[in-house]
Parts: sequence; structure tokens; C-alpha cells
Amino acid sequence: MIVVRDVEDLKRCKISVWLSLRMNLQEMGETWARGALLVEEASKIFKDLNIEYCMLPVDVNVRNMPDSISSRFPSNWLLRYTLHIAEEDSAGVGPMTTPVKVYGPPGQPMAASVSRILTCLIEKEVPFELITVNMKTEPKKPQLLRIQSIGQIPAIEDESISLFGSRAICRYIAEKYADQGNKALYGTNPLERASIDQWLEVEGHSFNPPISELVLLLAFGARKKSKQEEAQIKQNEAKLNKVLDIYERRLGDSPYLAGEDFTLADLSHLPNTQFLVTATDRGKLFTLRKNVGRWWADISGRDSWKKVVGMQNSPPPPPGT
Repeated sequence: MIVVRDVEDLKRCKISVWLSLRMNLQEMGETWARGALLVEEASKIFKDLNIEYCMLPVDVNVRNMPDSISSRFPSNWLLRYTLHIAEEDSAGVGPMTTPVKVYGPPGQPMAASVSRILTCLIEKEVPFELITVNMKTEPKKPQLLRIQSIGQIPAIEDESISLFGSRAICRYIAEKYADQGNKALYGTNPLERASIDQWLEVEGHSFNPPISELVLLLAFGARKKSKQEEAQIKQNEAKLNKVLDIYERRLGDSPYLAGEDFTLADLSHLPNTQFLVTATDRGKLFTLRKNVGRWWADISGRDSWKKVVGMQNSPPPPPGT
């Protein structure tokens, strides 16, 4: 059954497709396989008819999951998205500079690595442009290989500079644009930067691996877990608890991980923690710890992160907004 949800204007509407499957609905793998075939066929029809489209989220397991978007942006949506961000974040800071080009996978800014970069750009009041690259169909795309030879995303292009790796990109942005936006984001002296770097190391090597696994298994995995998956969840939850115990002690001495100011050390934790807190039942790992809970409420309430979450939950804004 096809239901027309909203008619936004004469050329745009939203539809929902309700499936009736004559099968055992507990066979989740087969359910997803049939749904994938439907999406592929719909995509072919849209392309044959030259209809620009955007795939909105499928509400199956995770009801609070941020919206996802297809790998094919309607051309006018991408333009509006870019102009909206550039105009909003460059207001009152002088002539608009060339936007930083951010290359990411389909579904950005939902991807954790991309949302980490976007939050940094917004904190530093740097205009940017999002460019989607599908690594399954465009792994050797000349434009991407020109930016960096191994073709890894996310990546950025800032005038003549190109970089990949979200944490390296954030360091570069904070360093290059040190005199605008949040000036404390990467510290103001060698000691502050060393402190930020050490907590970024903890986040990258001790915090990110277990929380990424938990997000993958709990938010995006099948509802019914295998024995192996249950064991992986238990193991990674134990690893994450150890790191959060360290954070709890540290945050009892200072409001943020690297000291008195919000920095890249805190920012880098935002993407995967958002997924775990809002899209799984493990949010209590953060919220039930006094200092960690206070810290999470603080950093997740920042305007920069709220903007990124808003971008995850909404299609590009219409012209003139």
C-alpha cells in the first residue's frame, strides 16, 4: 500500500510504502532482503523517470534513530544545503570564504566521522559544503583520488589542502582557523594542546572501539541476537565501563576532559555517544554516572551539536530560509 504523506509543493511530495509479507516475520534476514529488493526497484523506476528522490528512514528496530538520506542528493537540495550553512555560519564574520568541501559516505551527516568534522567546522564558524561519495560505485573517482591517493573518506578539501581522517581534520581546522569561533577548541598554548591530544588518544584507542561496536550491534543489528553477538555486547560494555569510570574520576576534577574549556577532546565523543544514548537502552552507562552524566548533558546541548543533529533529522532547508 502506498500512502501520500505530505505534498510540499507542486513538484515535491513524501510517500510511505506499507508492505504485506506472506512469510514468517521472525526471519529478519529475509525480511530485510525483500525490503532491499523493493528499494532497489523503486530507485530504478525513479532514475528511469528522471525523478529526483531522497530515501527517508525505515522505522523498524530503532525508533529514535536519526534520519538517513540516499546516496543521490537532488542537485538543487545540495546547493540549498551548502548555501544555507555558508550564509548562516559566515554571518557577521566578514567576507565569505570558499567553503571547505567535506567528502563523506551516503547518509552523511549521519556518519559519526562526518558529524565530528561538521561540529568542528560549526564551532570554528567555517562555511562548508557536503559532497556524497559512494565507495561501492565510486572508489576510484578521479576527483577523490586527486584529493588523496588511497581514496579514503571522510576527507576534506580546503583550497589547495586535502586531508582524510576525522580527528586529523578537526586538528587542522582548529589550528588553521584558531582566531575565529571557539578559540579554546584546540588550546592556546603547548600544554593545553598536549592535554587535548592525550584525551583524544584515549577517545580514539580506548573509548571509540567498544562504543562503536555497541552502536553497531544494538542500534543497527538484528533485534534477535546470536550467542556470539550477546558475548560481544557484554565484552564491549565491560570495556566501555572501564573507560567511563576513568572519565567519572577525571570529570570530578574539571568540567571537561582537558580542563576548564570545551575542546576537541570532548567534541570527538559526541557522535557515537549520541547513538548509544538515544538509539539503544545503554544510555544509562552515561546518565547514571554523576560527573559523566553532567558532562554529556553539557556537551550534547551545545549549539554546534544541535545543528548537526538537526541536519541528521531533516532534509536540506528550502530556499530563502
